[in-house]
Amino acid sequence: MQQTGVPDVKHLVRSELGCACPDHVFERIDILEASSRFADLPGDYLIAVGNRLLLLVISSASWWEVAARLERLFMRGRELRDFEGFNRFRLVVAVAEVAAARAELAERFAALPDRDDRMHLHVIRSEVLAAHGLVRARRHISEPR
Repeated sequence: MQQTGVPDVKHLVRSELGCACPDHVFERIDILEASSRFADLPGDYLIAVGNRLLLLVISSASWWEVAARLERLFMRGRELRDFEGFNRFRLVVAVAEVAAARAELAERFAALPDRDDRMHLHVIRSEVLAAHGLVRARRHISEPR
């Protein structure tokens, strides 16, 4: 059962990102400040779903700032994914201008030199994060088992 004040990461991951992770993966969800692992890069939350999925959520930066640092964001995400044994790294960028941001970011993502099939980019509407309870939490949250 979802507790008040605990973000609905499971619904976000499944409904907005299209991930079909099995239920047991969602038994542990950790949300940390992104700056704890992405120093000097844009990012609001680093979300670890089980030991399978690593998400970097960015909603506070402009999408142009994200575009300018996309390669570094994915390099760091891949490093963390591999070092910590996650299956996937997903960068989630929440913006007001979805169409323009998605086109530009997708083009830059496709051109990344070291991109692999376990790295993904998602551009979603800013309101989606609020709807799932992810409004700059800036604290560590662990969902109960």
